[in-house]
Amino acid sequence: MIENHSFCSMPDSLADDITLSLKAKGLYLLIKSCIEDAKFDFDHYKPALMAKCKEGSDAFDSTWKELKKAGYLKQRRISHGDSKGFHYEYELLDIADDSIPSFETLKGKGKSVPSRGRTE
Repeated sequence: MIENHSFCSMPDSLADDITLSLKAKGLYLLIKSCIEDAKFDFDHYKPALMAKCKEGSDAFDSTWKELKKAGYLKQRRISHGDSKGFHYEYELLDIADDSIPSFETLKGKGKSVPSRGRTE
């Protein structure tokens, strides 16, 4: 009987990035494994990731911000149009990219609004 063992790999660029902590590299792998899981709850993305970790919210948040600051994790807050609600979308990059903001607010038809330094 052949067993199916799933796994995810880390890009060499991330593994070789000496500016990232081991915690950030581990969180990257956790995020990547969840992105590849069809059963993952993307409506509650960040809390669902936190539920898989031993660390408290402060440690998780600081590591989350580290990935964003390094340019590997991008977050967009998207308005629901005329209503007051919004939702988040996330993008995980294999190669850090500082040319794309780590946090961006989109209104209406994808129009970007300055984030005023916000880094959720």
